[in-house]
Amino acid sequence: SGETAGGDDQTAPTITAGPTASVSGTTVTITWTTNEASDSNVDYSTNTSFNITKGVPTVTTSHSVEITGLSGTTAYKYRIRSRDASGNQATDNNSSVGHPFTTGVAPAVAQGNLGLIIVEPDKIAPNILVFEVVEVAGTTARISIRTDEQATAEVSYGLESGKLITKVNATTGLATAHDVSLSGLSSGKTYYAQVEVKDSSNNSRKSEIKQFKTTGTLVIDKDVKKQETPAEEKEQQESDTQKQQIDTGEKNTENIELKLNVPITKTENSALRKEIVNRLALDFQEVIKLVASGTLKEDTSSLGQFISSLSEEIPAPQIIEGLPIIDITSTTATFAWKTDKPSNSLVAIVPVGLYKSTAVEPYIIETGNSRELVTDHTVTVTELRPDAAYHYQIRSQGSLGLVAKSRDYEFKTLSERLDIIVAEVLDIKPTRATVYWRTTIDADSQVEFTPLNENGEPIIKDKGTQGKTDTSLEHTVEIQNLSAGKKYLLRVISRDKSGQTIDRYLNPIKTPTDSEKPEMSQITSESTLYPGAQPKVQTLILWKTNEQSNSQVMYWPGLKEPATEEEKMRTQVSNEYTKNHVIVVTNLVPGNVYQYRVKSVDESGNITLSEAYTMLAPSTSESVIDVITKNFADIFGWLRLR
Repeated sequence: SGETAGGDDQTAPTITAGPTASVSGTTVTITWTTNEASDSNVDYSTNTSFNITKGVPTVTTSHSVEITGLSGTTAYKYRIRSRDASGNQATDNNSSVGHPFTTGVAPAVAQGNLGLIIVEPDKIAPNILVFEVVEVAGTTARISIRTDEQATAEVSYGLESGKLITKVNATTGLATAHDVSLSGLSSGKTYYAQVEVKDSSNNSRKSEIKQFKTTGTLVIDKDVKKQETPAEEKEQQESDTQKQQIDTGEKNTENIELKLNVPITKTENSALRKEIVNRLALDFQEVIKLVASGTLKEDTSSLGQFISSLSEEIPAPQIIEGLPIIDITSTTATFAWKTDKPSNSLVAIVPVGLYKSTAVEPYIIETGNSRELVTDHTVTVTELRPDAAYHYQIRSQGSLGLVAKSRDYEFKTLSERLDIIVAEVLDIKPTRATVYWRTTIDADSQVEFTPLNENGEPIIKDKGTQGKTDTSLEHTVEIQNLSAGKKYLLRVISRDKSGQTIDRYLNPIKTPTDSEKPEMSQITSESTLYPGAQPKVQTLILWKTNEQSNSQVMYWPGLKEPATEEEKMRTQVSNEYTKNHVIVVTNLVPGNVYQYRVKSVDESGNITLSEAYTMLAPSTSESVIDVITKNFADIFGWLRLR
């Protein structure tokens, strides 16, 4: 697909080949070709949001963009964009689903986009997010395991908590989700189980020991009743007709009765408890109605107790993505991750010097969106210090249940970053253009200008650069010696004292065509005689024009203009383009009469030639005092006027 912008060229580039992704570890190089010179941009993400961009501003027909610091063994989606010098853009997003690539294993040091992520060499064991016995039968059980990074899983179990001698390995290898089936168990027995997970760097972690019983029935009915008056007993009988029954699927399972004067107790069998909680959650509104129609009016605190108990039973969301960081600048860090169910998005952070791993809450700041429940999470932390190291942890919690927390990570912000805040063309003349931009820190000022041909392609051989070497936050450069009526591609470039370089392409400009001749005014001549054995005359010829133009004088002795230009004397053409013109003539003969014309050519080549003027070179008949007085009066009087 293509986008067009205004101007003479309204045709977007055509992507003629590609894109192709070449992956090496956590680096990918995307290549493609276009039918005309244009820039190169790749938008990418782990989904189809394409919220990260890497670009190369140089215009070309053969495009190559290298992206480094990606997460290892991670699937990405990307799209490509190319914009020509006229602003017309072509996009290939593979029908909105994106082009796929998957990274390889991360190297020993992971370099994040624009910043260093200090996670390698890996010495951190995987966190066990979920360890649950989810199914139990007479002789079998199934255990579910989730970790925050890819790891292997091994379950040890036995009839005594101190003798977990039977071991079963998960068949999924390195993964974040494992299901382990136990078979050959004895019916009606209590078993103890523990899981050990190990990542690719051999960092391992063991879970707590859990117990389960190979029985398929769980009753949470409580028969604790208080002594009731006849009136209360009648009311209770009416309430009993409204009780809701929740069938556990077993033939002899008792009803789950919610009597608010007795707290809901936990069972030892976590798998069956989870099953009950899930069923309660599916019909949560009906449960609340049941509670409200029962004994709630006798004990309103019981409702809160019930919800609190239920919330504790609901497991935390599972964080199912890898390293949760996508972008680091000198003052910000952006984190992204996914969860298996809707939950909020929070990041806890603390400077390295203030981090205490043994503290109940080792982080001093928690930021993000605590209300919106999503499965794709993005949080940007701002106002960080440049070149500073931080610890962080990502957190997510659903509407009910526990908080999911990642392991502790570290990252470091970039040094103070050179950036261009604003850049624009202030003025365009037929042969000049004035460019202004502002940077975040002091840097020099250069403008690269490249003429474009009729097809909008840059003429590289005619590329030029003009600028200043002194450093500043504010940059103004006037580009000179441009051609009138021609298109140019402009790029502003700044480099600071530390060697950081930043550049930005501006929209192409077109210099106007100038067909107006300069208008002349105030044409005068002033002569001075220098007496001596061979008196000399110095004559100043002055005039003004309404636009920038150069200066030249043609002159001849007598009152008759020569028939040919070769017979006229003339000064050299001034290289300076100005509105105030001064030419010095030094070869006039004292006492002779001369005529002269002045000539100005503007930057577009438009010529103005004045009419002929007459002047008299002074002679020695004047006294020395008259000459000196006139000399000083002419010189300093002229200076005062200008």
